[in-house]
Amino acid sequence: MTGDRVRTAILISGRGSNMAALIRAAEADDYPADIRLVLSDSANAGGLALAKQAGISTAVVERQGFATKEAHEEAIDRTLAGAGIELVCLAGFMRVLSPGFVTRWRGRMLNIHPSLLPAFRGLDTHARALAAGATAHGCTVHFVSEALDAGGIVAQARVPVLADDTPDTLTARVLEAEHKLYPEAVRRVAEELRRAPQAGFQLSPVPNGAGNLKLLVLTRHVEIRMRERDLQFSWIEQAARQPLWTEAEPNDPTAERRFAAIDEFGGRILRVVCVETDTAIRVITATFDGNARRKP
Repeated sequence: MTGDRVRTAILISGRGSNMAALIRAAEADDYPADIRLVLSDSANAGGLALAKQAGISTAVVERQGFATKEAHEEAIDRTLAGAGIELVCLAGFMRVLSPGFVTRWRGRMLNIHPSLLPAFRGLDTHARALAAGATAHGCTVHFVSEALDAGGIVAQARVPVLADDTPDTLTARVLEAEHKLYPEAVRRVAEELRRAPQAGFQLSPVPNGAGNLKLLVLTRHVEIRMRERDLQFSWIEQAARQPLWTEAEPNDPTAERRFAAIDEFGGRILRVVCVETDTAIRVITATFDGNARRKP
């Protein structure tokens, strides 16, 4: 990472109200993210004009210009790389991204979703919350994962559901919360990236024959890579899709943290016990523990 601020792109498909909130936040001298690019999959997106007015570079990469989804995403990726982008923020980007694209930006791509995840993934969240009789609703900023609206949660904001709420009134109040939450969540992640220029910690050697591991730690999202075999690990998750963390004292920086991950290719379980400080992660044990049942 170069400079003091994290080079950030915002991907939009429409008016870009959350984009505008991020641009306003980034005007502060102490904000750790520098909005370098606004990219849209639609030349008619209203947010493009707002970005240009703010003096931010814009790009349009429309789907119809490419034969396949993969080719379209490769063009988006080239545009992001050409701008030196280090962090991507989805703000009303109305496309489901492929696993390949998500993998390339794992741990560096955020989305904001209008519900308190894991509740009400997908569309029409406000009407569904009202139909379900929810007393609280809200929004979530999360890392983008291969599964829809299922990545690690960075931050959430709760909005009470009022007795006379309609989908429109609830939408308006949640959107107001989004405009406050997204800039704060991006601040947190950008500060993490700025403190860890390589977005992680090199650990070598690791005990118990687990190989040369690299742990990427961004708030609650951790990625593990086996460098010597280029294997990709992901969290073993519970029904709520939260990482399997256990710790003795949540506020004790010396407490052992334990987690399990599954090798997506070989099906083996990796169990790690580590101690995290502000500047490093010390692995105590990292062992393979049999085979995991593959997801259907």
